[in-house]
Amino acid sequence: MIVARNRLSKDEVKIVFEKGRRYGGASGAIIFLKDSKRKYAVVVPKKLLNSAVKRNSLRRKIYTFLRQRMPSILPGHLVILPNQKVTTLDFRGISHELHTLLFNARLLSPDAKMI
Repeated sequence: MIVARNRLSKDEVKIVFEKGRRYGGASGAIIFLKDSKRKYAVVVPKKLLNSAVKRNSLRRKIYTFLRQRMPSILPGHLVILPNQKVTTLDFRGISHELHTLLFNARLLSPDAKMI
């Protein structure tokens, strides 16, 4: 989990959904809104994983990736929406997919390296 000051509130998530720029890929979508602070949210819909335990497990894996990569992600509000492909992957696979998604959206700093 990441600290509360780096997580988006419900109201902030709504603003990002309305005004943010969307990027899609094979592993899901991200919505990014430029800001001076780094704040993140992970939205795992019930339609994707019916079990709350599985949804929370996936969410925790993505938050762990974000915590490890925080310095290399550009400042702003970021919402991650994983898709079905990510649900079957282990942490290393999720990390690779998210890194690729962030790289293709040009949201990683130029000196960012693969985990």
